[in-house]
Amino acid sequence: MRWIILIMLLTCSADRAWTQTHTTSPAKGLGMQEGIMRRDPSDIIKVNDQYYVWYTRHTDPEEVSGYDATIWYATSTDGHVWTEKSESLPRGPKGSWDEHSVFTPNILVAKGKYWLFYTAVPEPFVNQGESSTKTAIGLAVSDSPDGPWKKLGGNPILKASDDPSLFDSHRVDDACLIVRDGKYWMYYKGRQWGKSPGQTRMGVAISDKPEGPYIKHESNPIIQGGHEVVVWPEGEGVMALIGKIGPRGIRNTLQYAPDGISFRKQRALSHTIYAAGTYRPEAFTDSGKGRMPEWGLHIGSKEIRRLPFLERFDFLRKEEKTALRPNVVFILMDDMGYSDVSCYGAKKVKTPHIDRLAAEGIRFTDFHTAASICSPSRAAFLTGGYPQRCGLYMGINSKREAHWFLGLNPDEITLAEQFKKRGYTTLMVGKWHLGTEEEFSCFNQGFDQYYGIPSNVSADPHFFDGKKVVYKKAPLPRLTELYTARILRDIGTHKDRPFFLYYAHNYPHTPYKPGPAFAGSSQDGKRGDVIQELDWSIGQIVKALERNGILENTLVVFTSDNGPVKNEYALPYRGTKYVSLEGGHRVPFILYWKGRITKPAVSNVPANAMDLFPTLSEIIGEPLPDDRAYDGTSLVPLFDQRPIARKPVEPFYYYNCENLQAVRVDNWKLHLPRTEEQIPFWEHGRNPVTKPLLYNLEDKGEDSDLSAKYPEVVAHLTRLANDMRVKLGEYGQRGTEQRPTGSLFPEVPVIGNDRLHWDKLSDAEKGRAKIEFKAPAPKNKVKK
Repeated sequence: MRWIILIMLLTCSADRAWTQTHTTSPAKGLGMQEGIMRRDPSDIIKVNDQYYVWYTRHTDPEEVSGYDATIWYATSTDGHVWTEKSESLPRGPKGSWDEHSVFTPNILVAKGKYWLFYTAVPEPFVNQGESSTKTAIGLAVSDSPDGPWKKLGGNPILKASDDPSLFDSHRVDDACLIVRDGKYWMYYKGRQWGKSPGQTRMGVAISDKPEGPYIKHESNPIIQGGHEVVVWPEGEGVMALIGKIGPRGIRNTLQYAPDGISFRKQRALSHTIYAAGTYRPEAFTDSGKGRMPEWGLHIGSKEIRRLPFLERFDFLRKEEKTALRPNVVFILMDDMGYSDVSCYGAKKVKTPHIDRLAAEGIRFTDFHTAASICSPSRAAFLTGGYPQRCGLYMGINSKREAHWFLGLNPDEITLAEQFKKRGYTTLMVGKWHLGTEEEFSCFNQGFDQYYGIPSNVSADPHFFDGKKVVYKKAPLPRLTELYTARILRDIGTHKDRPFFLYYAHNYPHTPYKPGPAFAGSSQDGKRGDVIQELDWSIGQIVKALERNGILENTLVVFTSDNGPVKNEYALPYRGTKYVSLEGGHRVPFILYWKGRITKPAVSNVPANAMDLFPTLSEIIGEPLPDDRAYDGTSLVPLFDQRPIARKPVEPFYYYNCENLQAVRVDNWKLHLPRTEEQIPFWEHGRNPVTKPLLYNLEDKGEDSDLSAKYPEVVAHLTRLANDMRVKLGEYGQRGTEQRPTGSLFPEVPVIGNDRLHWDKLSDAEKGRAKIEFKAPAPKNKVKK
């Protein structure tokens, strides 16, 4: 029987993506057999016309783990029908380090010899808990893949660490060898004392010779999860396929490291192979070359009381050309209000470059962010759902206070990851603000490069290039200059392959620090000066796209994360950031694509932040993931002035943190009553509502309450609100469609509406996190 599972694997080569169809079929001769266990196959090599594989084997019907076994090998001429040959490595003699079991082999061909790496234990091994038995990795060498094999006298060549606090203090296993720059890199999995298989992590040890000595790298563990180690050379770097077991956000992912050390998630996979050995031509030789997996063997059963066996899987690829894939530049301002640019009514500033985008593209008059503060709004843009869906509905503070230990869950699929599926280079410049800790960085959400200040400039001015701090205190008057220079460089560098650039500027959020050339240039003080410099930056970007010959094939998106800090910048609407009045949510939104949007327009169609995900996904030809709900609608039909799929009667919900505060259908908007306990701390005193307030949005100031005149509309919108509270929650009420918040301490309760300090948690609440908390030392030491 054969079955098909669709997987998308991305190469990091310069100009193509691959669609991979993963099929499985019997490995005849190594399949299910009464009383025999076969598991943990090595990677596969081809010698002359024969394929070779080594694997763990034993005949104890009560033992399925492989910790009481020896290593056998088999050959095949086609990779489908295998002949089991014989035992390659027996157990060691009494009293030796490998007396009890030898298992999980892997192979390397180097210096004209065959090197068989394996794991062993001297006595029965307990997979979980604080067993006194540790694993170690040994090595055998032969002149022929058929043996005989000679175990090295210096075995074991890699031992578990003596320090019980280290990630590999209990177990080292699953050696996988590749050659990079003339050195031998042994990737291996490690496990700490007392940890479960799901808490296994990956390390690397490096040697000048295949036989060692191997020195563990100072950056270990290099991947914070991964029960199986499958790595291969990819371009100048290393790709790792992380299997089914491990923490959320790491299991079932592809990870790539240009330097072989700094792995970043490329994308999540819906299905992966299990404890696999793969065939990748030249990957396991000292040529230093290698290609993506073509096929391999993996464990075909892990059912309780059923002995594992081996089966074959194949990756069938279809090359996709990139010539017609457009570039996308997504420009997101910080705290820019509806009337902060000329084409939306600004009188005291001039923004000719933004105005050009509007005049030659589509300018939206009824566009809404999903939140009136920064972090949740950005989460909605990048994930395509209300921020309550992904659990990131609060502001993420970069200081050691409030919600510093929270962030965008690594399991979320971001726009960057959608683009990675199609082979795009993904670049970010500016403000991330979706988590300050390493686990929540943009590198774990699909971005290849980062440059900027990740959080509010007023809260944490550290300026990064990648993961390196280049300014401990950023030169804020030069911020736009630095950002623009980097973007112009990136456009020139990546002009010949499709790219997604996320330009999330930290301005015009406070403090306002215009560059010297723009100081005093506007009629609105420093804030106006900053906006005119932002307009200059956008003009430079458009010129660079044109200069490099890619303007017609580039979509430019321009908008803001929420409303302004003062109502005068949101006119004619009432309200500011922090509140659910129109001024807090309604912002500029422009789509400009010279080669595609040929009929400029002003669109009064209601649109929102969640529409960006399906719009860009459609443009690049990537289907929406089918394992989660999305709250947006593609705006692509508007490019040709056709109607979009969303109907006017579809509601829009105004959440403020956990509190659902308003609901809109067509032009009706109902503000819902709320208590002081329900509203977030940043809103206190700004917009009190003690009873339902109904407005027709032709009343732009939301001044005339019509609830008494239209009780049936109030009742209808109230029902919609109550239905949404069931799905996406309310203060003190978890929604049925909410996904987990990203947290360093998942057992600690998430209280989005409170200014929660870690040191205010009770001992019991800290205890639930199963950790002993110590405030992290400052990580950024670089001064400039």
